[in-house]
Amino acid sequence: MPKIETYDARLLPKGGQLTGRATANDFGAREGAALQNLGQSLEKASLAWKAAEDNQQTLAASGTLNSFQREAQDELANRQNNIDPQTFNPESFAKDYDNWISEKSSELIATTENNAARDYMTRQADQLRTHMYEQAKDTAASMYRETTKVTLRTSQSQASDVISQNPDNN
Repeated sequence: MPKIETYDARLLPKGGQLTGRATANDFGAREGAALQNLGQSLEKASLAWKAAEDNQQTLAASGTLNSFQREAQDELANRQNNIDPQTFNPESFAKDYDNWISEKSSELIATTENNAARDYMTRQADQLRTHMYEQAKDTAASMYRETTKVTLRTSQSQASDVISQNPDNN
C-alpha cells in the first residue's frame, strides 16, 4: 500500500530544512539587479549619444554662423558702397541694416532643429547682431561726417563762385 508521509512544518516537501525567512533572491532580486544595471548602462549610452549629436550639431551651427558673419560684413560693405550722399540718413542706415541682420539670423535659428545647437546659435547670433549693429552705427557716423564735409565744401565752393561772379566785388 502507498505510504503517506507525515506533515512536518519544519521540512520542505523534498526534505530540506525551513529557515523561516524568504530572501530577496527568492523573489528574483538577482534578475532585477541585472535589469537595473542594463537600464543604467543604456541610459548612459543614450546620454553619450545625445551629447555627441549636440556637439556635432553645435559645430555645424558654428560653421553656419561663420558664413553668416561674412555675409553680414559683405552686406554692410555693399550698403556703404551704395550710399547716395544726397539722401543719406545715418539713423535709417543703421536701423535698416539691423533689421536685415535680425531677419537673417531669425531665419537661421528657425532652421536649426537640434535644441543645443539652436540655443548656441541664438546666443551667438545675438552677439553678432549687436556687434554688427555697432559697426553699422560707426559706419553711418563716419559716412555722415564725410557727406557733411562734402556738402560743406560744395556750399563753400558755390558761395565763393557767387561772390567772385558778382560785379560789385571786382
